[in-house]
Amino acid sequence: MKALSILIVFITICFATSYAQGTKAAQKPPKKEYGGKDDNCMLNGSYNKPLTITSVTKNKSTSTIKANDFVQFNSDGSYTEVINGVKSTGNWSFDASTKKINVNCNGSKTYDLYELPNGQFELKEGSSSIHFNKQ
Repeated sequence: MKALSILIVFITICFATSYAQGTKAAQKPPKKEYGGKDDNCMLNGSYNKPLTITSVTKNKSTSTIKANDFVQFNSDGSYTEVINGVKSTGNWSFDASTKKINVNCNGSKTYDLYELPNGQFELKEGSSSIHFNKQ
């Protein structure tokens, strides 16, 4: 009788362990991480490719840009920009709670990200902004 009780307890423990492992596997997989944060950023689908800059405004004054100027948000958290032909690199992250993009490139900047009509976006920090096309 004692052996039967031990066998039933052993089978119950094995079944419970197996069920717990199966439950974990059935859970929703975590979101992909980009730039150190999850992938609910509006830039989703635009990583690892250059995004053409359409205009740059600093202190309410529009700067001249070159045709091949771009920003690039890479999925590994690295960031590249070419503005007026000058290339700079750094890193970026997206803060989901504040919906802001933090860029560390030639200093640290925190931008609000706005989606505009016709597939355009705006990164805005105070009176400075960068408009670009999402491709």
